[in-house]
Amino acid sequence: QSNGPVRVNVHVDLGGGPPGAPMDILNPCLLNNLQPALQDSGGPGGWDHLAKERIVDASEIRFCQRSMKRRFQDGRSLEELIRSLMAGRIDPLEAGFLKLTVVEKKDENKRLALFSKDNRRLYCLKEYQKRINFQPVPVRVKVLPWLTVMEACMFRRNYDTETDGHQILLRN
Repeated sequence: QSNGPVRVNVHVDLGGGPPGAPMDILNPCLLNNLQPALQDSGGPGGWDHLAKERIVDASEIRFCQRSMKRRFQDGRSLEELIRSLMAGRIDPLEAGFLKLTVVEKKDENKRLALFSKDNRRLYCLKEYQKRINFQPVPVRVKVLPWLTVMEACMFRRNYDTETDGHQILLRN
């Protein structure tokens, strides 16, 4: 056994981009895997202190995933929400659950774009907009800064303390 220096190799894989890709072109879908970090950052309000609330048209928001399930986590179908929107039983601006969390980041053309973490709800809003002949559908969004989200993601990936940060175990 040696008392010499300990070498630690660290690899942070943020996913969604080629190895070595700059953070501004990585996939915003990482937000869906960041739920604990989004809830744990900043105390009771989560990221609310960093988010800027805006109202934008549904057509201005992009999806961050290439696929999704046809049902919400509680088992309800997407069509059920679309029908409620069509019937006027749910107002996109008034229904709190339709406030979407988005990140603002540059797209592949280097233009700022909004990417939603709430893809099923966004799909319902876009489908509703399609069914009403693409009339404006205002949506309340919480816009998070992209680099702040990425920094939290990198920190969250490394945050695995079992001693509240008071001790660390050296590995081989």
